[in-house]
Formats: sequence, C-alpha cells, structure tokens
Amino acid sequence: MANESYKDFAEGLQKEYEEDGVIFGVFNKDSFATIITHYDEVTEEMEILGKEKSEQLFNYLKQEEFINSSGRATDKLKQAITDQEIEVPEEFIDVVPQILVVAKSKVKSLDIKDAKDKVEVKVVKEALADDFLELWNKIKYKTTYKIHFDSNKLIEFAAKGNESFDGVDSIQTRKGTYLYKKGMVEMSQAGVKADESSESSVRATTSGTYKLPDIITFLQNETSLTRKTIVAILQSVNNLDSFKNNPLSYMNQAAKIINAIKNQLIVNGIEYTRTNDEYEQTLFSTETLNAYLGEKGNSVKVDESKQKTVYDYVVTDSSIEKDFARKAEMDDNVKFYIKPLDWFKIRTPLGPYNPDWALLYEEDDEQHLYFIVETKGDTSFEQLRPHERAKILAGEKHFKAVDTDIKFKQVSDEAEIRG
Repeated sequence: MANESYKDFAEGLQKEYEEDGVIFGVFNKDSFATIITHYDEVTEEMEILGKEKSEQLFNYLKQEEFINSSGRATDKLKQAITDQEIEVPEEFIDVVPQILVVAKSKVKSLDIKDAKDKVEVKVVKEALADDFLELWNKIKYKTTYKIHFDSNKLIEFAAKGNESFDGVDSIQTRKGTYLYKKGMVEMSQAGVKADESSESSVRATTSGTYKLPDIITFLQNETSLTRKTIVAILQSVNNLDSFKNNPLSYMNQAAKIINAIKNQLIVNGIEYTRTNDEYEQTLFSTETLNAYLGEKGNSVKVDESKQKTVYDYVVTDSSIEKDFARKAEMDDNVKFYIKPLDWFKIRTPLGPYNPDWALLYEEDDEQHLYFIVETKGDTSFEQLRPHERAKILAGEKHFKAVDTDIKFKQVSDEAEIRG
C-alpha cells in the first residue's frame, strides 16, 4: 500500500531496488539468451538462442550503436522498437520480433530526441595541455580501501540512534484507518512505473487478530545482516508494541534506519590508500559521446576562445548541471573544469561513485585551488538519501587519500564555490 502519489511511489521503489544492486534498463551479453528459437507443440520441447548466440547479438548491437558503451538503449534502438524493424545478421532474422520484445522490456521510455539536434562531441586536443594536466594530475590516482566495522556500535546505534540518525527505538506507529486508491504498479527490466486506475477511495479499519509477520527474516533480507545481529537490535528496543500496531510500517522504518546506520558506520570505518594505478587519460579521446543541442537539450557549447574543458560541448545529466556548466564558462576564476565520464568510477563499499565536476580554480590571480564538486538541488546533507550521502562521503575520503590538495564541495550553484 503506497502512502504517496503513484508516480513518487514507483520512482522511490525503483531507487530502492537500484540501491540494493538491481540494475534496470541495461543490456548484457546474456540478455537475449532465453529467446525461444523453436518450439514443438507435440513434444513441448523448445530450443533457445543460448549464451553464445546472445553474446554475438549483443556485440553486434553495440557495434552498430543500438546499445551504447554503458549497455543502455540508444535512440537508434528506440526508433527500431517504435518502427518494429531492426537490421540484424541473417542468422537472427527469424527471431527479430523476439529481439524487439526483449529490447522494449529494457526501455522505460521511447522518448526519442530529435536527430537533427544531435552532434558528436569532439575532443579538443589542444585543450589536453597545461591547465588540463595540472588538474588531471590531481585527480588521476586510484585507491584501494579496507573497512573497520564495529558490530556492537551497529547494534547500539541502530537500536537507540546516534547524532546523525534516530534509532529503531524512535519508531512510532498507530492503529487507525487507511485511505487508499487502487492503482497498477508494473515492474519490468526497464524499471518501475505506476498508474492510478481508479480515482475512488475506500476507507478501511484494521480489526480482529492476525498473525504477525516474521520481522527477523524480513530485516535480514532488507539489511543483509545476520539473524544474531537483528535479534540483538530488537532486544535492545522498548517499542515492539508499535510493531504490533502496524507491522508493515514498523518493519519498513526499521529497515531504513538500520541500513542508514550501517552505511554510516561503513563510511566512518573506511580507510583508503592511494595505489600506483591511474585512470586512463586516453579514454577522453576514445569514448564516443553525443550531445543534444537547444534549450531542451543536454549540453552546453564551450567557448572556443577560452577552451576551459576537454570537449567542444559539455554533456550534462540535469538542468542543475547544465546551469553549472554555463556559469563555469563565464566565471573567469574557473581556469579549467572536467565533467568526469562514466568510466571515472571510484570504488566504494556502497557501489561506484562518479563525481559531478573537477575544477581548477584561480584566486587572487595566482593561487590555484582544486575542487571536486557535487551539484545537488538541495545541498542540505540531511535531504539526501542515506545511501547517496554515504557514497559521497566515501568519495570524499578517496580524494583525501589521494593527497593532492583537493577540496571537496557540495553546492547548488556555481557561485557557491567562492564561499
């Protein structure tokens, strides 16, 4: 039962799945393996495409730019799904309809950008020089990490809370009435979406007795902690009556609290060490990158007279990033900046972290400062999802271990860098 709008519920549900490692909308070499190539109605025997053929097809679709380097559908594939036509090698012609079905299952939206607004982003080789190298030599190093984790602190903080989070002990639920609307939630490989199917509402009250759900197993599955640890946490709280009032609400709140505390302790206990490995500078020149122009596009044209970044266009992921790039172009204090691409991933125990920006900044006409910048709509750390917050903190520890005088900032506007 969703206690929010269907759209918000679906988006939130998808984010939670993704934080637990479920990846939506990404093709891999096995994506087409289960396509049925032959079915005998008499014997009910069937043949499938199999892993080897699936990998061949996957490699072909990447080579022909139906799938990008990150394994996601391009506009070319979306157009093929819309047209219900796709050009494939002869050996796959008989299964084109099934290929398109699999492809559509991976695509959440068939929103196709106008091809006339698409340009291939080009590397400006002259830019890979002094200012770029000064900045790149500050951020290019890789790290390894180890974690010091205190299980007793986890039990204590998860039960009672700490300075950053409330504990399970703070959960309050109440008996009462539930107001709900009927709707349909659909989860596919492309993601999660929800539509309201009825505008009428029904009011229902809980009554009678019912068997309580297995809270220990539920929390084990949601937190990946041992049964012994979950039991210790629950034995430390004094509000289990709240669980009886509303079991589902109590369990969901408890899982979020425990995961938030666990992530915080993981980040607090993480220790990064710089290695001799470096990110490959050549990937700036070898990765294919496309931009869409116009006010509704995802890019900012670079001022060629200043050339303060690697490419001729900066490709952004949001309107906030687009605004940041525009202002960085106009800010004379910004001498060079980089929007790290997907391959610039920092390893954290909570998943890979990809910083938004790296900047070479000049102050007082001579002092050079180096920033890793996170651009968020709301820079209040408390407003971020705990998982996202923890990854950013881990990323900050990585750059401290790199030990090249990098400052880490989280801002909502480019002008805040000066603060």
